[in-house]
This record gives sequence, C-alpha cells and structure tokens, in this order.
Amino acid sequence: MGKYGTYSTSPESKSKKKKVHPIWRGVGFGLAILTPILAYFGSAVIIREPWFMDIIPRELIMRGSDPLWLVRLLTFLILVFVIFTVFQAITFLAYRLFGPPRYGPYDVPPASYRGKRTAR
Repeated sequence: MGKYGTYSTSPESKSKKKKVHPIWRGVGFGLAILTPILAYFGSAVIIREPWFMDIIPRELIMRGSDPLWLVRLLTFLILVFVIFTVFQAITFLAYRLFGPPRYGPYDVPPASYRGKRTAR
C-alpha cells in the first residue's frame, strides 16, 4: 500500500457517495423552462403599461414593422435575471433551513485565535 492510499478499497466503500434524487433534476429542468416563459409574458404585460412608455428612451424605439423589439428584448433579459435571482434566493433559503449542518461530528470548531499583538 502506498503512502497516500486508503485502507478500504472495496467497491462498497466507493458506492456510499450521496446521490441526488431524480425528482430534483426534474424540478431544475422545470424551472429552467419556466423562467424564460414567465419573463416573456411578464415583458409583454409590462410593455402594455402606460407608465412604462414614459420611461423608455427614444433611442430604443426603432423604425420598422415592430418598433419596440429592442425594448421587448431588454425587458425580457432583465426579467430573466430577476426571476432567476428570486428562484436562487428561495433555493438558498430552503437549503439553509433544511440542508445538512455546516460542521459534522468530526469537524474541529473554528479557532478564535487572532494572532500575537505586534508593536511597531
């Protein structure tokens, strides 16, 4: 046995790795699909509001068949970012409440030593 080898090399010890439950992959996929759909419909609703047209710079309104396509695109991208941030905040909160503890039974508590005072 080498210097850095482990004592148990049986296949049973290697398979004890925690697996992610398949339902969480489906939830993640669903949220990845739901985020742009919500952002698209949210941008369509926001652009119809009369107060929104007052805050749009005139440089973003183009000529052509759909003069607000750039405004729709920017609103869509901003809403995708906001919805993604909200989903992430909910995920972090749930993981903090229901996730594993920060330190396990074999962890050493953090040191409170601040160092030696030096005189200059």
